[in-house]
Amino acid sequence: MARLAVRRTRSPEPEDSDSSRPQTPLSTAPNDRKRARRNTTTSPQPRNVNGDQGPSQQRHGGNPSRLLSSGKRDANHQPGAIVRVKLTNFVTYTKAEFFPGPSLNMVIGPNGTGKSTLVCAICLGLGWPPTLLGRAKDLGEFVKHGASDAQIEIELKRGPSKEGARQRKNHIVRRSIVKDGNKSKWWLDGNESGSAAIRALASSFGIQIDNLCQFLPQDRVVEFAQMKPHEVLLSTQQAAGTPRMVQCYNVLLKLRNELKEHLGGQRTDRDELDNLKRRHEAQRVEVDRERDRKKYKQKLEYLQRAKVFPEYISAKATAEEAKEAQKRLANELRQLEEEAEPALRKVKAKQVYKHKVTLLKKQCEEELKASSGECDNVRSELADLETKMQDFDNQIKADRDQVSTKKTELRKHQMRVQQLENQLQHPPLEFDPRAMAEEINDRNREVTDLEADKRNAQDRRDGLERQADKRKHDIANKEQQIKNFDTQAGRRESQLETLSKDTAQAWRFIQGNRILFEKPVFGPPAVECTVENKNMAKAIESMLQAGDFRIITAQTQNDYELLQKKLIGELRLHQISLRLRYEDESTNIPKPYTLEELRQYGLHSFAIDHIQGPAAVLAMLCAEKKLNQCAIANGRITQEQHDAMKTSKIQSYYADGQINSFRRRLDLGPDAILSMSNSAKEPQVWTDKPVDHGRKALLQRDVAELRGELEEAQTGIKECQAEIEQTADRIRELKTQVEAIRKDKTEKQNAQTAFNALPQRIADAQRLVAEVDDWLRNARERRETWIQEKDETAVERAETAVRFADASRGFKEAMLKLIEVEVQLVEATSDQEVLEQRNSNLRVALEERKTAQRQAADRATTAFKKRRDLWSRVKAISEEAQAEKEAGNDEFLALIQDMTTRKWTPEDWEGEVETVNANIALTEGGSGDAIRQYEEREKRITVLEGRLSSFDGEVQNIRGAIKDIRDEWEPELDSIVAKISDAFGDNFARIGCAGQVEVHKASSTAMEDCSDENGGQGNGLDFANWAIHISVKFRENEPLSLLDSHRQSGGERAVSTIFYLMALQSLSRAPFRVVDEINQGMDGRNERMVHGRMVDIATASRDDGGQGSQYFLITPKLLSGLKYKRGMTVLCIVSGESVPGEGEKASPDDRERIGWEVYPRMDFTKLAETARGLGLATSVPVGATMGGLGRRVDSGVALVGA
Repeated sequence: MARLAVRRTRSPEPEDSDSSRPQTPLSTAPNDRKRARRNTTTSPQPRNVNGDQGPSQQRHGGNPSRLLSSGKRDANHQPGAIVRVKLTNFVTYTKAEFFPGPSLNMVIGPNGTGKSTLVCAICLGLGWPPTLLGRAKDLGEFVKHGASDAQIEIELKRGPSKEGARQRKNHIVRRSIVKDGNKSKWWLDGNESGSAAIRALASSFGIQIDNLCQFLPQDRVVEFAQMKPHEVLLSTQQAAGTPRMVQCYNVLLKLRNELKEHLGGQRTDRDELDNLKRRHEAQRVEVDRERDRKKYKQKLEYLQRAKVFPEYISAKATAEEAKEAQKRLANELRQLEEEAEPALRKVKAKQVYKHKVTLLKKQCEEELKASSGECDNVRSELADLETKMQDFDNQIKADRDQVSTKKTELRKHQMRVQQLENQLQHPPLEFDPRAMAEEINDRNREVTDLEADKRNAQDRRDGLERQADKRKHDIANKEQQIKNFDTQAGRRESQLETLSKDTAQAWRFIQGNRILFEKPVFGPPAVECTVENKNMAKAIESMLQAGDFRIITAQTQNDYELLQKKLIGELRLHQISLRLRYEDESTNIPKPYTLEELRQYGLHSFAIDHIQGPAAVLAMLCAEKKLNQCAIANGRITQEQHDAMKTSKIQSYYADGQINSFRRRLDLGPDAILSMSNSAKEPQVWTDKPVDHGRKALLQRDVAELRGELEEAQTGIKECQAEIEQTADRIRELKTQVEAIRKDKTEKQNAQTAFNALPQRIADAQRLVAEVDDWLRNARERRETWIQEKDETAVERAETAVRFADASRGFKEAMLKLIEVEVQLVEATSDQEVLEQRNSNLRVALEERKTAQRQAADRATTAFKKRRDLWSRVKAISEEAQAEKEAGNDEFLALIQDMTTRKWTPEDWEGEVETVNANIALTEGGSGDAIRQYEEREKRITVLEGRLSSFDGEVQNIRGAIKDIRDEWEPELDSIVAKISDAFGDNFARIGCAGQVEVHKASSTAMEDCSDENGGQGNGLDFANWAIHISVKFRENEPLSLLDSHRQSGGERAVSTIFYLMALQSLSRAPFRVVDEINQGMDGRNERMVHGRMVDIATASRDDGGQGSQYFLITPKLLSGLKYKRGMTVLCIVSGESVPGEGEKASPDDRERIGWEVYPRMDFTKLAETARGLGLATSVPVGATMGGLGRRVDSGVALVGA
């Protein structure tokens, strides 16, 4: 029964948006395409509806149900069903309140009135995120334009009260959405709460907004048909199964993953174990040889460490022998000295006498030396006095010789004084230096101005020369472009100029500077490549972007960097693209399939096969655009071939004028594939377009204009050159005048300066005259002084000569004494030598004994020192050997004891080392790391054997758990799906079609799972791929086919979706379900049949006699002749720019025409009576029915459809 016609005030711009759908012949909607939502419209402030409630029944449109209490209003609602929805400033509503019925609720109204807003309110009001709606992702976007916050209030039917308990009120959930910051606040039953508590309450009633089987908003209808079969399975269990069933399914998935991990690990470990054992056995001989080698090396190391023991044994024996020899030689020396003592006593007395004479000789030599020194000093003083007397004679003579010279110099200075005084009487001519300097400055300024004029003329000439060069360059380019119209290559370069001027300039630079590059640099594909089959040009160009035709390809890193430096750094070109392809990368372009394999997909070739050009350019296109993975078909491609290509290595293909491409997201899984289709564009580059004669003529006109500008520039250059030469002549003339003035000024300034210096020069000359005159007057006095000093020096020389005679007599006496002592020394030496000659043999024997004794002592000392040094090392190594024995290794200590016992010599040690080295050489050839690998492998084998034993037990435990849970879960799933299939097939049978639902029980192909105890090949253990297979048949002569997003039309998918949802009616635990505009794409016949079936199912009683679950069916259109039953609720959305709000003051026209002072609530009873008056309904009393043949509203008026 119709409840309440909801009316809202709205902004002038509608905000709901739906995708367009085709008109059906029986649709009564005046405009079947929804308008796009605009969140930021510039519109007048919306009018608010007066929410005051009064006792007047007129405000309720004569509908007594509005006056019922909440307890009576929700008497037939299931627990968790929606009793009331109240919205404030939400999306397009200023204020609205809905009272849905307990079963089927049809929400109808024209497009854009806000039907889907109710769906959004249910989703957001019960705590689910906006992403489930497929619309706006931010909460703030659901706040009405112009408002700061929005309110959603939802009343849910309470659960049954416990026996004897007080009747509880319904749950009221309220959510406030603040636009600024996308914030929310929650209230539950009047108390502030949180989103978690709201979700917990919804879950307790079995509400699953995120399950498409329960909640299917308008923008996600297509997602249901695109759901993977295993996703449908999960959603079906969540909607129709018990929580225990869903839990069992999730546990099965988890256990199956654990089992796969264990089996995979077991398989990997077993393979690794077998491999390790094979390698272990194969390496055993090598390891034995390596162990022997290691043993010999260890012994060699011990020998090297114990080398000191043979050395110590040998040193100890040597020291004892040296000690015995030293004692023996000492006794022999003492005995010989006692025998020779009388003979040596006389020799010793002569030696004492000789020593005394030697000392006396030294004393006489020192006295002679002192006398000689005194004679030398007196002689030196005598020579100095003679030199001094000679100096006085020289000074006196020189002074006399200078008299004549000084007199001549005096006359010269006197004449100079007179000459300077005469010059002082004749001053130079006066001149004005400032005037001359000003004259120079005037001419310099004129030169500066002329040089500036000259530079300006040069600048103008240079500018004209650059302009002329540019015109010449432009003329050459234009003429080359005109010539290009006559050749294919030229037309390509002209086309490149059209595509990109920067790229064309770069290509010209490369052509003119090929000598700079190490290997050939290839131009853009627009120039280098061709497509011979022009029918393929459309397909290939559609696979490329405009920038791909401009790419320049280098073959070496140096060439690539040089291009960057020249083109970008120096030429400042921006619209260019550079790529590097090495020569070895261009020799072989791999293709994912052969031509034979390609034909299986309906394709006949790859795009790269139709392009001719350099290998490097083709390789670049394959690397950039994957043309070696882009294919071309001659004819149409079937849907099966298209689907097969999704999982292939083909990136895109061309067929029937369309470019179809695939985007694969491997990180999201193998099924994350997006297919896109675009119309192929007409070719623009690889075409046979005729020569553009209009462009050619335009280029010729440009050349003529450029030649005229070139002539003007050349004329200007000549004029500027003449001006430059004339100015240069004038500058040279002025500089000559300046030089002459400057020279005259300098000469006059020098003359004046010299005249000004004359007084000082006269004074200097007069001073020199006085100095010379003084020297001449003092000459006699100076010579008399020197003569007196000379006489004094002569007296001193005579005294010195007497002293020298005395010193000479002392020297002679010392000399005679020395000679006498030397004679005595000769006699003493002779006597000693005679005695020594007589006892020479005895002395030789003594010296030999002493030498032998000293050598023996030295040898003994050395031997004992070496013994001590070696003993410290022996002791340290013995302690190391003892420590190793205590640690469990006594081999080293045993070797030392053997050396000590057998008293090894160094020769014995060397022989043993040679033997061990020979054994090591015999065991060469193995890997030095073999023993470590062998031992590590042995440990790994032990670990793997233990882990495999553990794996076996864990696998058996997991298999047992899977079997127990599967035995509980699978029968329940089969039962639910069987019931769904019966209801689904019955729904299709009633519209003349067929449908069934079954569980696809995927089996594991792993060898471990295919044993007889697990069920063999049909084990059904691949729970992750178990799925719900929905099969449908809409035509008589076609077989049942799986429902997917490709095989069936949009209308057929919509029919299948709603029938599947209705099949869940009797099984679903959900208190309500929402389907938004499921009838999109249906024709009128299907829509009528589906609507009738929905009415039957939604209004039917459950097996226990209770009411079915609550449905919300959102639709913008109503066909004539639809089926309605008692228990349905129709919520009519009355909203629009011209719809006044309830309680608003009526306009003057309406007051005069209708008599309203204020606008009442929309009364559908009156509308029904009006329809009856127009003959659209039979005369039936209000409140009666027409045998179930009409549409019933609250007032009881039945309207018969046409």
